[in-house]
Amino acid sequence: MFRTVGLNVNNPHFLIMQGRITKVLNMKPMEIVGMIEEAAGTRMYEAKKQSAVRTIEKKEGKMAEIKQLMEEDILPQVEKLKRDRSNFLEYQKIGRELEALQRKLIAFDYMSSLTHSHTLQDDIASVKNQIREIDKIIYDTKEELDRKELRLKELEDNKNT
Repeated sequence: MFRTVGLNVNNPHFLIMQGRITKVLNMKPMEIVGMIEEAAGTRMYEAKKQSAVRTIEKKEGKMAEIKQLMEEDILPQVEKLKRDRSNFLEYQKIGRELEALQRKLIAFDYMSSLTHSHTLQDDIASVKNQIREIDKIIYDTKEELDRKELRLKELEDNKNT
């Protein structure tokens, strides 16, 4: 460092201006360090260092503020949104299951109605056959009755004559 500002560290005789020797001898250790830093050219870097430290402290403050905002506002909201999403997906799943079950119920009702309809049609056909048979029996019985009445009339007519 000393060489960058033109001082030779191997030569123990440094240049101190006249009248300042007493002042240098009466300096406190921190003042001597400051003078050496100034002579070495590190003083200007100290100002930059302090500026950088202040900037870092500001940035760390901002980071802490952002972290607090994340923990207090954003993360709870994200968790709530995750729960809402989960609930919505469950709602959609249940909706699809309900729709499928409704379709199955409609198909079951249709098949039951169709089976019942076929059973009723078979019953109707059976009843119609029974009605035809009964009508035939009635017709045959009427014809036989008519014949017997005719025969009876003939017998009565023969008896009267």
